This record gives sequence, structure tokens and C-alpha cells, in this order.
Amino acid sequence: MLHHYPSKEELVAAVYERILVDMEQNARSALVGVRNEDVLKQFVGVAQRRFFDESYRIVLDILVASGSEEPVIKVREAYSSPNYRMARLDWAERLADTGIAFDQASIVTRFLWATVKGTAIRALVRRDDVLEDRIMRSALRLAEQHCDALRRSA
Repeated sequence: MLHHYPSKEELVAAVYERILVDMEQNARSALVGVRNEDVLKQFVGVAQRRFFDESYRIVLDILVASGSEEPVIKVREAYSSPNYRMARLDWAERLADTGIAFDQASIVTRFLWATVKGTAIRALVRRDDVLEDRIMRSALRLAEQHCDALRRSA
């Protein structure tokens, strides 16, 4: 495989990018056919599949081991630039379709995304399925209540 890339660093960057592309495609494909009442729950499921997957651990390993190498920096910057539309924003748009302003929907999806990501990072050190489940149920309930309040005030 290395003979297809000019350096080991380029190979690592290609693996990193492939994983990012796959994660984004998976998140977008999960949007198909989601009912209004299921948007938040399905979004949390997408985030959990993403951040608790072995691929995410590989991404973290790449960032720790090779994050300062130019090829990896270029990929990271491309996928975090304002010009790149993350799948999370597509989910925010879908949530906005349920009667919430897009900026509020974006905050809700960012909150849930960060909560799942945080529990996944914590699980790398100490896995506690019961606690993770309680955290996610609480976060989902808070997000649902917030969205209901936003719809009522609209």
C-alpha cells in the first residue's frame, strides 16, 4: 500500500481522510426517511455509532501520533474549514424542518454531538454503560424539552 503514496505521512493522511469521509457519509445516509418525532433520537444514534466505533479510535490515534505532520494537518483543516459542511449541520437542518429556527437546531445538535463525543472519550479511560446510558437519556430528554419549548414559543 505504501508504494501508492509518496511517504508514510501521506498514507496516514489518506487513511484519516477515508475514515472522515465514511463517517460523514454514514451520518448523511441515516437521514433518509427519518420522521419528525424521531430526529433527535436518530441523531443521537448516529453520533453514538460514530464516536463509539473503532474507526473513531483510529482517528484519535492518528491525531495523537501524526497530528503535527503536514499531510494530516491539511486534511484536518479541510474538514474543519468554514467551507466544509459537516453532516451534523444536515441533521440540524432536518431538525429545523420540525419547526425550530436553524440556529437553535444547530445548537441542539451541537449539544447532543458534544455529549456523545464526551462520553465516548471518557469510555476510552473507563467504560460505564449504565452511566453512559443515563447521561444520554438525560441529554436527549433535555434536548426534546428544549425543542418543544422552542416550538411553543414560535
